[in-house]
Amino acid sequence: MKHISMKRVCAALAGLAVLTMATAADAAHPASVAGRWNATANQTLGALTIVQPVSAATCKPISGTIFTNPIQGYYCPATGRIVFVRRTGSVVQTPIQLYEGHVSHDAVIDRIGGSFIVWNAAGGGGVANEGVDYNFSAFK
Repeated sequence: MKHISMKRVCAALAGLAVLTMATAADAAHPASVAGRWNATANQTLGALTIVQPVSAATCKPISGTIFTNPIQGYYCPATGRIVFVRRTGSVVQTPIQLYEGHVSHDAVIDRIGGSFIVWNAAGGGGVANEGVDYNFSAFK
């Protein structure tokens, strides 16, 4: 009888250890994404600069620049979801790319991983790249 009880105790301890390690491995979402990020979008390297004003909203508005073009979107700290549009043009700013990703923080580095799609004046990617998602990542 003691042999069975000892097996159960060992199994319970092993299960607890696995759950503890899995929880520690999960990366948290930072409260803010403001700052300068090193970005890569379809093999293009450059700066992503994000401004995140104080907001009581669940998903926070963001603005800034990526590859020197203005961006506008939102970031949800509870889920880590980030979405923004890249615009071009000096007078009328036209959306050219839509970025979607998730943000995580591992106590040392903040990371964004996701994708973007090309967005033309007709509201799509056009014949050459219709339905194509390109990779996107950033870190700071």
